[in-house]
Amino acid sequence: MWIWLGLACSSTEVAAGGDDTLSTGASESDADTDADTDADTDADTDADTDPVYPLPDAGDWTVTGYDLSEDTCGLASWQSVDDFVPSSFDIAHTGADSFTMSADGGEAGDCDVDMDGVFSCDSDRVEEDVGYGLDATLLIDTAFSGVLSSSTEMVGVTDLEVTCDGSSCELLSYAGLTFPCPMVIDIDILAD
Repeated sequence: MWIWLGLACSSTEVAAGGDDTLSTGASESDADTDADTDADTDADTDADTDPVYPLPDAGDWTVTGYDLSEDTCGLASWQSVDDFVPSSFDIAHTGADSFTMSADGGEAGDCDVDMDGVFSCDSDRVEEDVGYGLDATLLIDTAFSGVLSSSTEMVGVTDLEVTCDGSSCELLSYAGLTFPCPMVIDIDILAD
């Protein structure tokens, strides 16, 4: 039994080290084939478990600027863009290639990061009553994505699509607001 374990360990060393000069009972071509196969498999497995990109620092982040880059239906003339842009975010780590992000103390959403620092977060829906005695609720679907410039700086893109639900939505379209209404807001964010 002891001799068999010793040979098994020698075979492992041969495969990992690529030195096929030890006698293990396998031919040179078998040792070369095993070494190539094992090395490729091990390298792939190791690469998959390493962090793919530095995550953003956990903690408070501040919005330092934004730009309304698309407003197809003119929603910004009805409501301030400031109402769509949070002033701060809270970031926490959840894994080697993911984090959570919550805007202005709201519910945290999950975000995934790829090897290039590009991230995307779960979409969210907010409902906002139009008011003024109208039976109209704006349904605001938000998707947030972006690029990490470093662990303390990111540029985000907020894609919004606003739709309307209720019997008074047609009145809003007569006033010049059409649905669905897409908006895109670019946001600069820095860690505090």
